[in-house]
Amino acid sequence: MEETVIKAEQAFRAGDSQEAIVLLSKVLTHNPNHPRALISMGVILQAVGRSSEAVKAFDKLLSLDEGHGEARKNLALTLISMNEYDKARPHLERLLSANQNDSSLWTLLAKLEKAGGRPKAALEHAKRSLLLKPDQPEVEAFISSLQHQPEASSHQNVGARHLTVMCPPYREESLAPVLPILDKQLNLVKVVNLKPEPYFKAVGRTGPIWLEGCWDISAILTKDPSLLAGRQVVLRLDRNEVLEGAYKNIVFERITDIVFETNFLREQFVSSAKNIRHGTRLHVFSRPIDLANFKPLPSERKGIKIAATGPFDLFSGFMVMLETFRRIIEVKTEVELHLTGTFSNFALQAAFAHFIAKSGFAKKVFISPNVPLKTFLSDKDFYLAAPLVAGGPGPAEAVNLGLRPLIKDCPGMSEALPASCLWNTPQELMERFEQGPNFEEVRAFIAARHAPEVVAKIYQNILKA
Repeated sequence: MEETVIKAEQAFRAGDSQEAIVLLSKVLTHNPNHPRALISMGVILQAVGRSSEAVKAFDKLLSLDEGHGEARKNLALTLISMNEYDKARPHLERLLSANQNDSSLWTLLAKLEKAGGRPKAALEHAKRSLLLKPDQPEVEAFISSLQHQPEASSHQNVGARHLTVMCPPYREESLAPVLPILDKQLNLVKVVNLKPEPYFKAVGRTGPIWLEGCWDISAILTKDPSLLAGRQVVLRLDRNEVLEGAYKNIVFERITDIVFETNFLREQFVSSAKNIRHGTRLHVFSRPIDLANFKPLPSERKGIKIAATGPFDLFSGFMVMLETFRRIIEVKTEVELHLTGTFSNFALQAAFAHFIAKSGFAKKVFISPNVPLKTFLSDKDFYLAAPLVAGGPGPAEAVNLGLRPLIKDCPGMSEALPASCLWNTPQELMERFEQGPNFEEVRAFIAARHAPEVVAKIYQNILKA
């Protein structure tokens, strides 16, 4: 059994939480009181957002051994992540009564007091932690954030959080369905599309921050790493950023959580990333999708309009896409391809113009530079998204705007979209255009995986960590 527990812990460190849980479950089926299996199971369940189950594992171990300090500390951490501050407090106080020189316990108690709206008590405990262990930049930043924070009044929502979301403008379309839910749960949500430095300096350096992609993180960390200190920093990496290694120059010292859309992308990241800090949590879940705009295609419609966005370059499958459409348009004359975006260089733009002229598709393939995205997509039926063409909105944004995403199948895609949205050959793509992805299949898939309520709960669990 001990070997199985070790294998489970190794699987968790390698990023395979599900395998770790399966292995530990086998051990606990044979021996429900196995101490190491219980503590490992609790830690892993807490890491993947199954906090209530984690509490049961820690409680079970403490019922067997009240003096198990690691179990009690992890139980306190988990209860804090669930906003169960009153339940967490006695565990922290008991731990401190046994070891008042543990700086990490004083830091935890400080965070608990701050979450409870008692910044003065939080400041006192944080200073005690720093006195015991001077070299703690995150505690220093935490203290700085508390210097002028007022005590919470009796009518304030003591458990409220302030979440800042930074994202490129087009990704707001994807996040829009979940923001009202998060706003209600977290009290205040800010979405920021400007350069980060002046924003951070204006609003201070507290509260969790959600970063959508690598678009400006390197600049933040290069110019002033302290901007991210002392706060929870969640980074979402999309498919292109993972597969193209856009993250490789990022120092992950300040990143507490990383989010991927599929297990495939997480595995790719874990196998190649060299600079993840110890303790960074890895999560897998999809973008929220609101089905309000996603309706069955009309049974009778004149023509099929497919949208694709750039930037377009030779490395993102642009010419492959054009060749595919050349073959499709020869058979399906009612199909039109509409593109908006920029070309990576003049030579590629010239090659595109030459292709259109030579193929005789001047009335079938159109490019509209500098068109607002909503305007561009408003009268289209399908959206051809990454990985064929990098950049621009992805599948979630497309569905939120009422379009059917059509993506060339590749590893991991079946986790993010139902089979009727994927294709491998031009013939399959033509069939998708003719029939449209199965509406009910897409609806059921989204309800189970992409529904705003489902995604909001996962957001909330991550932000409680």
